[in-house]
Amino acid sequence: HYPLRRQRQMCIRDRPAWSRARVVAVAAGEMHSLFVCADGAVLSCGNGEYGRLGHGDERDQLVPRAVGGALHGERVCSAAAGSAHSVAVLADGRLFAWGARSGGRLGLGEPSATDQLGELATGVQLTPALVRALADARERIVAASAGEFHQLALTARGEVYAWGVGLCGRLGHGEHASVWAPRRVDALAHARVVARAVSAGGSHSLVVAADGRLYAFGDGRCGQLGSGREDDEALPIEVLPALPHAIEPRAPARWPSAVLRASAGRYHSLALTADGRAWAWGLGAHGQLGLGDEESRLAPCPLDALAARGVRVRGVSAGARRSFLWAAHSHAVYQAGFVRGGRAVADLQGHDGELWDSLRVPTLVAGLHLARPGDDDDDDHHPADDSLSACVPPAARARDASRGSRASTVARAGQAALGASAREREHSGHMRVPGLVGF
Repeated sequence: HYPLRRQRQMCIRDRPAWSRARVVAVAAGEMHSLFVCADGAVLSCGNGEYGRLGHGDERDQLVPRAVGGALHGERVCSAAAGSAHSVAVLADGRLFAWGARSGGRLGLGEPSATDQLGELATGVQLTPALVRALADARERIVAASAGEFHQLALTARGEVYAWGVGLCGRLGHGEHASVWAPRRVDALAHARVVARAVSAGGSHSLVVAADGRLYAFGDGRCGQLGSGREDDEALPIEVLPALPHAIEPRAPARWPSAVLRASAGRYHSLALTADGRAWAWGLGAHGQLGLGDEESRLAPCPLDALAARGVRVRGVSAGARRSFLWAAHSHAVYQAGFVRGGRAVADLQGHDGELWDSLRVPTLVAGLHLARPGDDDDDDHHPADDSLSACVPPAARARDASRGSRASTVARAGQAALGASAREREHSGHMRVPGLVGF
């Protein structure tokens, strides 16, 4: 809400000594942002209510500030931001959480006071706290994903833990009750999950297995589970694409290549396969599926608009009402879905002068790309690929190498970071074009 000049003055005045820190990963929550630096520090800014920033209070922060407390001096390798909570994965495999405790989303155990429904409890965690249940079980966490009211974590052994609000079966435990401490999703024991292959959405979850299969559970009312139905699923189900029947009418639908990554938004989902194709399904009311209309889809459909242009996708991110995709070779970033004011954010490619409420096909984001100086256009490499590889177990790195994947752990975590479960705030302070964060 501050004038731009005032914001610039505040950035210059409050700029700390570590302002030139190299950021290797970002995470966007509903009203706050997290930044992971190459030196292992994590910064946060935005709305401070419920202690989601981890600064020991509930004050807002207009510029990124280091999260201290238990994380001071520790090496964070990835972070995830939910609606009102945050988590950080350390290089040694420990998981820390802070923010709203309601519904058990922090995994710190059940508080003494709950409401009549037993799903919401008073209390916040203002500073990072160790998720002790995982530490006591000697589980080494390599990835975590924060949903709106629930949490997923992936261990070095390929096991998935889920906790938080259990409505609609989003935890995958076969029931709808809330879980206040990390609990293993036993139904996935048969599917060893590749590193960074868990994604918690608004009220559903996606998990990529080591064999390239995709599983989903939770809220299915908008088709976001990709089951072909609009039913909730309290146990993981395999997700299969909607392929044209003309290809082989009597054959069961299968992915043309292994699923590498997946991203769960609020009511829609995205996936990336090894052939560089992006897939979308679920709610399409704002064009966020990028399929050329605003219709919903009950099963994964390929984004042919990008494939027709020869764009090979290397990352996907599903937000509240929009989707982001980035290209492998050109490093270009595309978006589809809800855009307030339309052309202010993206190059509308021939529609200059028109205001759009939604982008129904993937559209190039002007002034933003993921290349660094000196990058070879033919090199499918990203700066984050070099950093913090210690968070990936050797077996998982070997699996990635066998598939020809060069994406790092942080880059994979970043797929959810660009827009995971983020509500667009309706105020006059919108950034209309991508802007550099001045730490």
